[in-house]
Amino acid sequence: MLRLLLPALALSGLLLLACGDDDDGAPLPAGETSPAAASPSPAGGEQPTPTSTPEKPVATPTPASDKAIALTVVAGEKNFNPSVAEFRALPVSEINAGGTRKGVLMADLAAKVAGKADAYVVIQGYRNDLKTLAIVRKRLSEIASNTVFTIDEQGHVNIASSVLPEIEWLKAVSSIAFQQ
Repeated sequence: MLRLLLPALALSGLLLLACGDDDDGAPLPAGETSPAAASPSPAGGEQPTPTSTPEKPVATPTPASDKAIALTVVAGEKNFNPSVAEFRALPVSEINAGGTRKGVLMADLAAKVAGKADAYVVIQGYRNDLKTLAIVRKRLSEIASNTVFTIDEQGHVNIASSVLPEIEWLKAVSSIAFQQ
């Protein structure tokens, strides 16, 4: 039952994100046209060029206090819930992942909850846009010694890895679960 809880939570989060969009129906500012206005005109006349709108700036998560839980690590009945201050005090390792990256090794976090080498690791966080909830699922043996979890100045945990593609480097990681 507990093994199904994390994937069910992640799936429900993905469904909630998929149900809405940012279109609030507000009129466009003067001088901008909608994508429908850029369609070819039936008379073969000059087509209006759509004005590109700048990307919205990426929202920054609220800073976490030193007493806040940095992330939850679970394997079976064992769990590890370090605060931001406790996470910053964990031993730091260095890997080469598109440059030198320093952070807490996946193997060290697995040891805190007795995660087995053949277990699958499910990591939940956000993609780089901080809008898309994502999950990375790999065997611990594949990522234990070459994946680190860094913590930024705002207290959010992020991934860096020499084996995971950069699109799987999640930000604002909230949970790590070992399915044994």
